[in-house]
Amino acid sequence: MVYKSFSAIYPNYLDSDKTVKRGRRIGAKDAVPEPNVQDIHEALVSLNVRHVVQPHKLYSRDATSHWDNPGRVLVDLEGAVESGVM
Repeated sequence: MVYKSFSAIYPNYLDSDKTVKRGRRIGAKDAVPEPNVQDIHEALVSLNVRHVVQPHKLYSRDATSHWDNPGRVLVDLEGAVESGVM
């Protein structure tokens, strides 16, 4: 499978406990406390979105996440849009 067109989602992007400087990419009111790769995976499975979990990847902007919350999820957003999920 070619992952070139997939988008990466790190748990920090969705973490309400993080600041924008530490990697949160959505509004704090829309974020959730301490998400992990497994939570993101379960949400994508329920939405039937194609994705790949990479548990050993590290988010470079926040050194604490290297130990506390490693991993990322690659998501096929183009496929999700084409199938009508997004």
